[in-house]
Amino acid sequence: MSEGESGNHGKKQTGEELEKAIPWVVINEDIVDSIASHLHPVDFLHFCSVCKVRTTYLTPWLLFSTENHTVYNFVDPMHNNEKYLMKLHELLVGAIIRSQKGGWLLMSKGNFNLFFYNPFTKEIIQLPELSHNYWFAGIAFSSLPTSSDCVVFGITQQNKERITICFVKRGTDRRISQYFQSSEKKFLPTFNSPIFHKRAFHCADDKGTLGVFNSNNSTWKVLERPRGLSNAKYISFLVECQEELLLVRVLGMSITIFRLDSSKMAWRKVKNLGKHMLFINFTSCLSAIAPKSWMENKIFLPRLHDEQIKFFSLDTGSYGTVGGMQYAKDYFDTKCWTNCIWLEPNWSRSTSQELTWLGNNLP
Repeated sequence: MSEGESGNHGKKQTGEELEKAIPWVVINEDIVDSIASHLHPVDFLHFCSVCKVRTTYLTPWLLFSTENHTVYNFVDPMHNNEKYLMKLHELLVGAIIRSQKGGWLLMSKGNFNLFFYNPFTKEIIQLPELSHNYWFAGIAFSSLPTSSDCVVFGITQQNKERITICFVKRGTDRRISQYFQSSEKKFLPTFNSPIFHKRAFHCADDKGTLGVFNSNNSTWKVLERPRGLSNAKYISFLVECQEELLLVRVLGMSITIFRLDSSKMAWRKVKNLGKHMLFINFTSCLSAIAPKSWMENKIFLPRLHDEQIKFFSLDTGSYGTVGGMQYAKDYFDTKCWTNCIWLEPNWSRSTSQELTWLGNNLP
């Protein structure tokens, strides 16, 4: 503000006078969001404590636990592999990460205990106990566990002829198990995370066949195998990107991406993600708009090389590391953890009612 614009005839205003003249509460939301998008994660956290920000502006972090499962490690790819450590509460020691959405982890401990945990706010939501040992090949949830419409979905192969699906809705402690006979269109659930897409849970097997479960009418359907894929078995991951379903297939050292053309039931090869980036893992697959140009058109992996996150570049068809200058044709000499996940930072605190799974009177 210039002296002439200050309204004090050439006198400079003090900081206190400026604060009174332009209170924080009247700052435009777009200005607040613009400021937030340029902050370091620590400064962003402080900023959120005094201003309401509409989104996090942070890329997913890689979370993994140490061998004795007493410490969580967070690695931030956007800020040159910055690492944060969190000592676990004794109740979390030994718990296994199964899935995530919006910063909430779905975890299991022991044979029958499932619960949600937000590592940024330390909040916990207990789920009804399992009636049998944890055995799901894939498990996911439809929305934030604090939402009234949240559904937890798990799937596994009972035997060669039967698939078992189990789900529970927020507001009830009744866990529903259903059994579906395998049809001529064979589907074998693999150990990866299902995706909630267009109001239904989607699962992919290692040949690219899709199974779809709708919890509203409790129907399971194996779709006609989309055209465009070979019969080879791949490690497969489903990702939702711009409301479209992507299939990431890993065979040996190569990574290929396909987009589902649902009108023709065909997988179309994706050669370029544009400004988007993908984060893949067996427990969580995410997409995001790259905040920095060097992150565009890349697939980030749950692996570290010399404490640097590994990625695959669609531009070069080779592997690289965040902050590193060298590219390679493989990901050898990297570390990978069984108890790890890509996690979206979320510092939003919940009400006591939201933290009660059986609280079914949410607005």
